Amino acid sequence: MADHSPDPKNPPIPPPKFQEETPEALYPIREVALRTGANPVTLRAWERRYGLIKPRRTPKGHRLYSEADINLVHRIITLLSSGLAISQIRPLLEKPEATSEMGEAMATTTWKEQAEALLEAIHYFNENAIDAIYHNTFSLYPTELTLRRLLQPTLDKLRQDRERLELGAAEEGFFKNYLKYRLGARIQQQNPRNSGPRLLFACLPNDHNEMELLINTFVIVSHNYRALLLGENIPLTQIAQAASKARFQGVVLQGNVAPTPHIIESELPELVQKLSIPLFIMGQTAARFEYEISAQGAIPLPMDFQPLLEKLNTQLVHQD
Repeated sequence: MADHSPDPKNPPIPPPKFQEETPEALYPIREVALRTGANPVTLRAWERRYGLIKPRRTPKGHRLYSEADINLVHRIITLLSSGLAISQIRPLLEKPEATSEMGEAMATTTWKEQAEALLEAIHYFNENAIDAIYHNTFSLYPTELTLRRLLQPTLDKLRQDRERLELGAAEEGFFKNYLKYRLGARIQQQNPRNSGPRLLFACLPNDHNEMELLINTFVIVSHNYRALLLGENIPLTQIAQAASKARFQGVVLQGNVAPTPHIIESELPELVQKLSIPLFIMGQTAARFEYEISAQGAIPLPMDFQPLLEKLNTQLVHQD
C-alpha cells in the first residue's frame, strides 16, 4: 500500500489564498458636498426630480455615494457650467459620445433667461418672485455657479443702470439689501454645522464693497469653513485685537480699491506682525497689488472661487 504521508523534505504546496475584495469606499452626502461644491439640497434634487444620481442607502435610509457617483457629480457641474439647464443634462449622461454635439445644439440661454426674470422682478420690487428664482436656482445648481452666472451679473447690471434708470438707485439698493439678508442668514445657519477653520472677515479700510465680502464669505462657508463677519469701516488696528478674543485660524480682508501707501507700507505689515495666524487679502486689491501684499507678509488670494478655495486650504492645512 502506498505511503501518502507528507514528505518532510518536500512539504505540500499550500492552496492559494484568495485575497478578499476591498470594500468599495462610500461617502455620506455631506462629504460629497464638500468634495464637489454641490450642496446636499442640490444633490437630493438631482436624484429625486431628475434621476441623475442613484446613491446607495444605509438600512436607516441615509445616502451613500461611491467614487463613480462623485465623478458623475463633477461631470454634471461641468455641463451646467457650459450654460446647459439641469433638465438638459440627462440625455448627455446617457449618451456620452453625443455630449459635444448635443450640448452645442441645445440653446444655452438658461442663465440669460433667469437673469432677465430676476431683473424684471427687481424692477417691480416683487420680493415673492425674487424668492422663487433665488430658492429654485440655489436648489438646482452649485453655489459658485449660481453666484457667477446669475447673482454677480445681476449686481453688475444694476450698478450700470443706477444712474441711467429713473429708479436705478432704488432697485440696486432693494436687491442688495435682499441679498444681504438672504446670504447672511445662510451663513449663520451653516456656521454651526461646519467643522473647518474659523475665519474672521472684514473689508480693507476705505473699501465699501460689503456685498462682495458677503458673497465671497458665503462661498467659503459653503466649503465647511466657519466665519465671523465684521463688515466694513473696521480699522486694521482693531482686527488683531478682535482676532485674539476668539480662536480664529485666519483673517480675510476684502478689497476692491487701491489701498493707500500708508496701508500697504505701515498698517498691513503691522497687522501681520501682531497676528499669529495667516492674513489673507481677496478681491481686486489682491489681484492688482499681489507683489506689494506678499512683500508685507500677507497672502493674496485669486479672484476665481476654485483657485481661491484651493489656496486657502493649502495655507490653513497645518493650522490648528
